[in-house]
Amino acid sequence: MPVIKEDVISNILKTSKSEKVFSKALSAYVLTKDNITEKLIIFTICTILSIILGMASNTVYLVTNSISLFLNITLALFGIIFTGYAIFQTLLTNELIVKLFEDTILDKQKQEKSKLQETNENFVCLMMLFVLGIIINIILNILMPVIPENYCLFDNIILCTVLATILIDVLFYTMGIIIWRIVSFIGNIYHLFNAYAVSKLISALKDQHPE
Repeated sequence: MPVIKEDVISNILKTSKSEKVFSKALSAYVLTKDNITEKLIIFTICTILSIILGMASNTVYLVTNSISLFLNITLALFGIIFTGYAIFQTLLTNELIVKLFEDTILDKQKQEKSKLQETNENFVCLMMLFVLGIIINIILNILMPVIPENYCLFDNIILCTVLATILIDVLFYTMGIIIWRIVSFIGNIYHLFNAYAVSKLISALKDQHPE
């Protein structure tokens, strides 16, 4: 009979405040040894694009189009993630649930939790990030049409270009990290499908060779 630890069950039943979940979702922006390469790649790409847009003669127009594009992408990907999470829930057979509870890991606080809890938390944090991206782009989508095409905050054109480039870079990097997180979502789906296949295999073997 499978042995599932009490701590694992009690941890998954704990109620987490939405602020805590949101704070954990924002940890995607924290630079660590494990993600320094991907962060540098994203930052480099975003910086190059920001310089191109910041130095263009029609910066406001290009940024407005970029914001609309980001909004469409985040809405589409959010729908895909939500659908993927719903599919995952339908694939949870009894055997798979037991297996995901037996497979445990230690989090950063050295608390033991099940693979099922980790998977649920990853999905929720990912959806939180996309909600953040959607809100940011909706607000910017409302504000950008107010800004005139040839608007300059300062008389110094170089200072305006540098400031515009920095602000665009912040936006692009923020959205770049959010969109890149879809890679982890694909990885989670891949592992879950593998676990589901194994659980079905075990079930099929039991049916073929009943004790």
